[in-house]
Amino acid sequence: MHTCLQLIILQTLFVRSTQATCPFPSSKDDICTSIKEFLNSLISLKAAILENFGIIEKTKDQSSIKIQQGFGYKAKKYCSDIINELKQLYNLSSSNFYEETSLAMEFSHMAALGFEVGDKIVWGCGGSLISDKFVLTAAHCIVDKNLGQVNYVRLGVNRKIEDVENFQVVNVYAHPDYRPPLRYNDIALIELHDSVLSSTYPNVACLNIDRNVNGYDKFNVTGWGLLQNFGESADQVQKVEVDLVSWMECKQHYPADGELKSGIVDDLQICIDTCQGDSGEPLQKRILFNPLPRLNTIFGVSSFGKGCGLSSSPGVYTRVSNYIDWIESIVWPN
Repeated sequence: MHTCLQLIILQTLFVRSTQATCPFPSSKDDICTSIKEFLNSLISLKAAILENFGIIEKTKDQSSIKIQQGFGYKAKKYCSDIINELKQLYNLSSSNFYEETSLAMEFSHMAALGFEVGDKIVWGCGGSLISDKFVLTAAHCIVDKNLGQVNYVRLGVNRKIEDVENFQVVNVYAHPDYRPPLRYNDIALIELHDSVLSSTYPNVACLNIDRNVNGYDKFNVTGWGLLQNFGESADQVQKVEVDLVSWMECKQHYPADGELKSGIVDDLQICIDTCQGDSGEPLQKRILFNPLPRLNTIFGVSSFGKGCGLSSSPGVYTRVSNYIDWIESIVWPN
């Protein structure tokens, strides 16, 4: 068998074998970390090999992308279809695409979750629109012990504009392995009553399907979270650039306890150096090619963390790539 293909198989088998915890004794966690770091360094080689074998196929003029079936096929195809449509819609040579985009354009996928209380709506967690009818958020966000189940979703960067349409929620889907008070599998989907795609902005965000993440890439988080600890939340969405925190460092801040029986699990969670924000908000990276500077790829969903100024502990996000099969089975079932 070709050596490169053997490396891909080795990587896949090792990642699956460590899905819950490191298979070695707890005193040997460094062994798993070293192996994972080595395998993660093969990400560029792996991508090149997959493209060479036709799993990812580009057209000759590079103007459109065709995705063949495989893991994450439906999510990847949905994103590529949007990219291809936008490339056809806009003039590729337009200088407008090289100008700085507004928050409203760049983060039009942002969603605020609303709870009906009497004749008012209380806005709580955040989320991300990932298709014309589904919002991705945290499982602990869809039901509040005081407010009940989420009733509405508001899209866009300003959640307090009165004339913005509120979309009714028709179904909520918490991940079947979410077992509070445990903090694992903290991810959920919200189904809206009608399609919300707009001709003004692309609205939706893409999903990262690759387990490997380049820690040197630039990521950002967005939401209406506290501007300072114990402060008020913002009306306008806030954007903050963040750095990823290694699993080894993150698990030192969050040792095993009643809510994290296995501590931080690398394949289920991803940690970042950030202030407390909205639960359910996205950890994302802009798709770095023109003429589409306002599309983002979601890598994580905000799950938990400690307050700003209270400690230097990282924020913990649910790793989206681990849940692609489950997401596809609900959002794109056919």
